[in-house]
Amino acid sequence: MRDNNTYHVSLRFLDFGEYARSRRKVYELAKSEIDTLAFETEESASLLVEEDGVGVYIYNTQGDDAIPLDTRPGKHVPLHATALGKAILAYLPESKTESIFDRRELSAQTVKTITDPVELRAELEMIREQGYAVDDEERVRGVRCIAVAIKNENGQVIGAISVSGPASRLDDDLRERLLKNLRRAKNIIELKLTHT
Repeated sequence: MRDNNTYHVSLRFLDFGEYARSRRKVYELAKSEIDTLAFETEESASLLVEEDGVGVYIYNTQGDDAIPLDTRPGKHVPLHATALGKAILAYLPESKTESIFDRRELSAQTVKTITDPVELRAELEMIREQGYAVDDEERVRGVRCIAVAIKNENGQVIGAISVSGPASRLDDDLRERLLKNLRRAKNIIELKLTHT
């Protein structure tokens, strides 16, 4: 759309984006659980999927105490720099993970971002062992995020859900409560995926 000598993206693209998002089965089945996570934790809750080696937020909502974050639907982020992305990378087939590492630069988003492939592989192994991922100010300074992977009825990872908030608030004492909420939501979403 043109306004004098300036071009703007038309709202017509909103229709295309909404259509693309609604085609992801996980979006429709996870949306209410993401809303519940944000309400229960009073923080920001998100759903991220992998597309062409990058993470794409497809849903985010804010709890009452949530800080504003740049996690709007459609936002692309490096997988290695987010808890959500690392949760996905941990469960992708190894060949796909290696392909992503080859095609995408492991760039530093903050001073805490893991950029060494060997260190990142060790982190992904730890995520598989413990069942969750943490982003400790790795994408945004001052923000901590905890995420779990979502798998379909065939056991393939199709996305991840998370809770994010100020690092000062999301401390180790709160982690267990957040993990309980995340695991409950994961369980419900995966059951919906299996039985719909």
